[in-house]
Amino acid sequence: MQNGFRVVEEYKMKKNSRIIVPLLSILLSVVFMALIGCGCSLSSCESQKEGVYEDGYFIVQSSGHTKNYGLSIIGLTNKGLEQKTIIVPKYFDDVRVRWIGEGAFYRDKVIESYGMEHVMFNSQKLTKVFVPFNVEIHGDSAYSGSVMGHDAKCTVIIMSLNSQGLSEITNDNVKVSANCYFKLKPWYKGKGINNYNPKRVNPANVTFLYNYDVGNNEVYWVDDYDGELISYVPKNPTRVGYTFAGWYKEPECINKWDFSNDLVPQKVFQEEANGSTTYNFCELKLYAKWQR
Repeated sequence: MQNGFRVVEEYKMKKNSRIIVPLLSILLSVVFMALIGCGCSLSSCESQKEGVYEDGYFIVQSSGHTKNYGLSIIGLTNKGLEQKTIIVPKYFDDVRVRWIGEGAFYRDKVIESYGMEHVMFNSQKLTKVFVPFNVEIHGDSAYSGSVMGHDAKCTVIIMSLNSQGLSEITNDNVKVSANCYFKLKPWYKGKGINNYNPKRVNPANVTFLYNYDVGNNEVYWVDDYDGELISYVPKNPTRVGYTFAGWYKEPECINKWDFSNDLVPQKVFQEEANGSTTYNFCELKLYAKWQR
């Protein structure tokens, strides 16, 4: 009898489990779909902030569709205004930073709430801003009064830029990757940049290269200097199966760049007979060395 009772009980347990497990699966699916429907993920519901808010160094603008649409950085917080160097992040709480700048409505909102000095990179202490790959300059914000701020003196280094952005930026302190610049203006490659206009974007003259095929012409980082030491050394790149072993002056990695003593060549500007100025662009390329 005991054996028969045990068999009956085991049958009941198996039967109940066949009912309970599918019900739990359905319940979890419903909860998961509800989270997706409200624009949240299981890991980052808090990232779905809306409107204008502060995050670290930045004043950020987002919307209810942020997860798919992306964020805009539209100003600097008080903490951001105190920095000398700023690197624009690619993400805030797993949400992509898509733009630098925004339309007049949000600029006015920042000015109303924070003051004119908080609009974009208007700090008097800030010397350099790095804008990473895949972060765009907003079309309405490409002008010096919005991206740079009316009194800004910092240099903005842009890793990539489309042709529209290149034509709209009107401040000499904005430098774009030479690789990107000459792709958009191929007639300048290998020549002096004629009729130099100090109110137009120019190519950045220092390029850090992965030194192996990763796409994007191997570009890792760009910067711009004029007869100076490289004062900002980017975070070391990574490569699966290899250890980074420093920056070198040639692809073969024979002569290591000495950040304490080696100077970036001074920029050369040449006055032409017709009164125009030619910028004889010279690019310094630094190559990553890798050890297995």
